[in-house]
Parts: sequence; C-alpha cells; structure tokens
Amino acid sequence: MMNKTTIFFLTTLLLIFVSCNGIKVGSEEKPRSVNNFNEDWTFQLGDYSKASSADFNDEQWRKLNLPHDWSIEGEFSEEHPAGSGGGALPGGIGWYRKV
Repeated sequence: MMNKTTIFFLTTLLLIFVSCNGIKVGSEEKPRSVNNFNEDWTFQLGDYSKASSADFNDEQWRKLNLPHDWSIEGEFSEEHPAGSGGGALPGGIGWYRKV
C-alpha cells in the first residue's frame, strides 16, 4: 500500500501535468481558413500532352464546378472497355484544370 507521501507526490504531479497540458508555448494559433476549391475549373475530354503547363491555353475548354464526372454524360453500352463492371460507361482520358 502506498504511503501518504507517495500519494501526495503523485497527486501533485498529476495536477501539474493537467494544468500545463493546455498551455501553448511560443505559438499563437492562427484562425482556420476555409476555401471552396470546387469552383472555377475547366474540362476537356482527351489527352493533351502540354495541359499540365501553366501557360497552356484552355480558354476553349468547358467551364464547370466540381464535383463532375464526364463519363456519366456518355452513352451506356456494355461494348465500352469497362463493360458492365464499369457501369457500361465510356472510359478514357479527360483533363481538369483549375482557373
């Protein structure tokens, strides 16, 4: 069984730990910034080798907001490469770029 000195020491240590746990040293918390990243995108179906370049001209591309799934706009057919396991939707490459 623990003696009174040990109990006092452990209680004091616990109180110090609990009281210091909420103290933040040397840093002020900045307010959280929430940005909607879903707006102002462009999209084009197909593969464009230079589309990852910052100076690529996408002015003629379709303007849209996310979420977006281009394949559901296509025809349903089990003849598509993904077949019925892929929802019978067309597959392929499409590019999204943030405006």
